Amino acid sequence: MIATQRLTKVSLILLALTSLFLASCAGAVLRPSFSHQGMLEDQFGNTVPDGSYDFVYRLFREATGGSPLYEKAQTVEVGDGLFNNILNFGTDISPDVFTRRVYLEVEINGEILTPRQQLQGSPFAFSLVPGATVYGPVTIERTFGTYDDTGSAMTIYNSDPSTSGGHGLTVVNNATVEADDAGRTAALNVIAAGERNAPISGSYGARIVSEGYRGIYTKSHDNFYAAVFESNAGIWLDGGSCNGCATSYHAENAGQETIQIGDFVTVVGVREDTDLGVPVMLVRKAISSDEAVIGVAQLALAYEPVGEFYGTKTGGFDVAEGPIETNGYLAVVVQGLVQARLDSTPALEIGQWITISDGRAALSSTGEGIARVMGLAEEEGFVWVMFNGGR
Repeated sequence: MIATQRLTKVSLILLALTSLFLASCAGAVLRPSFSHQGMLEDQFGNTVPDGSYDFVYRLFREATGGSPLYEKAQTVEVGDGLFNNILNFGTDISPDVFTRRVYLEVEINGEILTPRQQLQGSPFAFSLVPGATVYGPVTIERTFGTYDDTGSAMTIYNSDPSTSGGHGLTVVNNATVEADDAGRTAALNVIAAGERNAPISGSYGARIVSEGYRGIYTKSHDNFYAAVFESNAGIWLDGGSCNGCATSYHAENAGQETIQIGDFVTVVGVREDTDLGVPVMLVRKAISSDEAVIGVAQLALAYEPVGEFYGTKTGGFDVAEGPIETNGYLAVVVQGLVQARLDSTPALEIGQWITISDGRAALSSTGEGIARVMGLAEEEGFVWVMFNGGR
């Protein structure tokens, strides 16, 4: 038996090979693990006696000095000077450790072996396990394939040019969370954190270029917006048009009567929502065309208190169901094509003018009115009209 005292007086030579494998745990979760083999010899080149040795593994950012990122003690069996050990990091260490340079320090029976060993390429595959981070500086000037300036922390390339070629990237998130946590559980979270050096400089939050089809397709649950763009400048369409769009604003029912979807409304004021920093119209159901008719109730809305998680704003307005009671919220189309509720089911013709009767569309008898009919009356009691912002 070799005492600890003796080991601290000899110079141990460690001939080690470090290689990577991914250990499979419950639920097939990948955990960082090392296969660590080597031979222990004394200063004369003789193998150390067989037995159990106390190993301590430490990971550092620095070749010398510094504080360990991780430390693990293990008892290792040595025979004929050889050992073969599994250093299983388990859940005690974040894969983010392997996004930058890492050095391994080994202590055996109280003696720290020097110098530390810099881990080479294999362990950095841990940067691709769940929870890991791809880290490091990347400049713009990088060519990949036939594309210039593709500098990025990660490049994903689908090389299948056939008609059956799949996605470049698919992101699926199965998280089911409450509304307040939705802002931090996106299937894809993109943050442009570079500093803005001038009023018109800075990096895009997302840049999408399509060379063959539509640039972006967005779909959401029926009761939520397909997209929310939070900006003082809004959206710029360069040379394009907004197909099927109508200009609408958030509003609050400030009247005593319930507003139904498709009712014409009149404006009675404006207030600013202090949480969102946006104007909210105060409206009530319009009685006749002689009032300050501002638009048509398009959607019922629900309002949740505004919060923020990891820089993402949550809460605000979302689509709701049912009529809009007093102090309830709604979206009002102030210009564009919209469905209006009819006061009856008259024989309408496209192009005719309509007026208002108790909030609903009625055929005008004077040849002028508040909006023009754009389609035939539907069974549900609605008709498509083009509202142009009042008379």
